[in-house]
Amino acid sequence: MVNMLIASAQNLIVIETNIIKKNCLNLKCKGFNAVCLNVRHILSKFDELKNIITINNKYLDLFGLVETFLKPDINNEQCKVPGYKIFRKDRQCKDGGGLLVYVKDSIAVKNRSDLSINTLETLWLEVEFPKSKPFFICTIYRPPNSPQSWIDLFEEEFNAALSENKEIILMGDFNIDLIKIENKKWINFINNFNLQQQICTATRICDKSETLIDHIYTTNPENIVHCHVPSYALSDHYPVCLNRKINIKIKKRKSYRNKV
Repeated sequence: MVNMLIASAQNLIVIETNIIKKNCLNLKCKGFNAVCLNVRHILSKFDELKNIITINNKYLDLFGLVETFLKPDINNEQCKVPGYKIFRKDRQCKDGGGLLVYVKDSIAVKNRSDLSINTLETLWLEVEFPKSKPFFICTIYRPPNSPQSWIDLFEEEFNAALSENKEIILMGDFNIDLIKIENKKWINFINNFNLQQQICTATRICDKSETLIDHIYTTNPENIVHCHVPSYALSDHYPVCLNRKINIKIKKRKSYRNKV
């Protein structure tokens, strides 16, 4: 009898755990769903990550990971998830850092590495749905204590993308706490380009602090249905999630920088 009770309790734990994992991203059933997470070492958490992606693969279209800690000698087979293409940008000079983006096989996507500056950890992708204008989605990691020149370099990338008159979505760990509004130069950047920040709750919660350092920005907020921060994480960061309309016929939009 005792063994039966223990077995039943274990089964309940497994069921509850599966429910938590199944619903942990809270993705919408319609539209384009993108998620970004600072994973802090992908290989050490790969089994759980793969499980989350597989369980949510019906709705999960794109999953961007920052701080993967991958090096060029680690091939894609070691972090492959069935049903998804892999795009990577590994850090070359030092340990840590690195970007990896999973995109569902059924989605038409191009790696726009021509937009990226080698010294920045940015990964630009161009996504296109049938009968709809393509748009950019850029996964970003800005290391802590980056010099102010990081913003100047990123502005070069952003201007190059903006010149193509396509919608732009930026997501990642910027290490700029928007609760404190601590980086005026960055605030000026997003204001100058009319970027709309979509995340309004803390994304990294520690014993003594709560910070909003994982952001999602868009040039076209009218195309965003919903953004949220699930209370689930594989690291000390929560993921940020975006749901965007698809099959949008976007009219030609004049892009310009605000005069200040």
